[in-house]
Amino acid sequence: SDLDITGTPVETLINSGTTDSLCYIQGNAGVKTKISFPYLKHFIDSGSIVVNKAELVLTAQGNVPVAYPVAPRLLLTTRANNGTVVFPIDYYESSGYFGGYYNSTSNVYTFNIARQIQGILDGTYSNSDFFVVVAGAGVSPDRVVVGSSTNPNYKMKLNLYYTKIN
Repeated sequence: SDLDITGTPVETLINSGTTDSLCYIQGNAGVKTKISFPYLKHFIDSGSIVVNKAELVLTAQGNVPVAYPVAPRLLLTTRANNGTVVFPIDYYESSGYFGGYYNSTSNVYTFNIARQIQGILDGTYSNSDFFVVVAGAGVSPDRVVVGSSTNPNYKMKLNLYYTKIN
């Protein structure tokens, strides 16, 4: 059956077509969140860089009801140059490296995406949008609410460490 979002904050957000300080992610063919980096290319405006480390950090909203456990793992997808949904190249390193697991101490999910970010900057990958989904979303009803880049308490971040090349 289809997910009923009637009367929820998700419905309001979708109908308004705007952004919000919260992002919603739910399994069972539910809700995914799109993350865009429209200004990422500006890092190479004054010359090439080598990405040493790139971490996308999503912070989960606290005080979730016991009836709605936080998803133990999220996945990050992107689109290939031909539009096909794919995992970022870093996904294939190892699950331990790529990340996406919930850290209950810090309430964060961290993805290591250095190779994908380098590929975007080099022009290997034309798409700088990502989508966050619940791992096993086809069978998992888990969900999580994370902060967007405008949320003062649960700010989404891209920690980018790089070396400038002359």
